[in-house]
Amino acid sequence: MLSLQEIKQQTLPHISDLVVDKWGHQLGEETVLEAYDWVVEVIYDYHRVYEPYQSIKRGDVEHFFEIWCDQFFADPAPAEPHDEWGAPLKEAN
Repeated sequence: MLSLQEIKQQTLPHISDLVVDKWGHQLGEETVLEAYDWVVEVIYDYHRVYEPYQSIKRGDVEHFFEIWCDQFFADPAPAEPHDEWGAPLKEAN
């Protein structure tokens, strides 16, 4: 069973790679650290409750990172319907 420190050490390189793969170097350090903290917390909770990890793989981190991205970058308001050019659709009278 991994300790929290071991999970942090094994998660950091994967988060760094995933951020660069997805956005290049466009995200600020603060946002990357927020993602890292969230993913570590979720992996640690999953590790304690469901299935003890022997090691943290990129796929494990990527799964929870994608969930964080969906929550962090999600559009909070429902979008209006748009045409193929991005203009709002007008109702036909």
